[in-house]
Amino acid sequence: MVLLNRKLSKEELDYQIKDAKVSVVIVDEEDEHLLPQKVNKLPFLKVEESHETPIEISEQWTLDQTTSIMYTSGTTGYPKGVRQTVADFQF
Repeated sequence: MVLLNRKLSKEELDYQIKDAKVSVVIVDEEDEHLLPQKVNKLPFLKVEESHETPIEISEQWTLDQTTSIMYTSGTTGYPKGVRQTVADFQF
């Protein structure tokens, strides 16, 4: 999962999507226009309508597996992706 900032330009979003090798962006329908045209989009409504399947993260994912990527502001150049892993969310 890559958290994207809706205030970024299409070019900035495109960079982050490509850099993180995102295959699908889950997006609210009112924000679809903010994304580059060539991005695969999945509306939130379809996700909400899908059936939940409980999972045991500790059984299916390793502790070093990436769960999300957050990008820095990029004030000194291109933003850098910061990985968050399963281990970061262990309580």
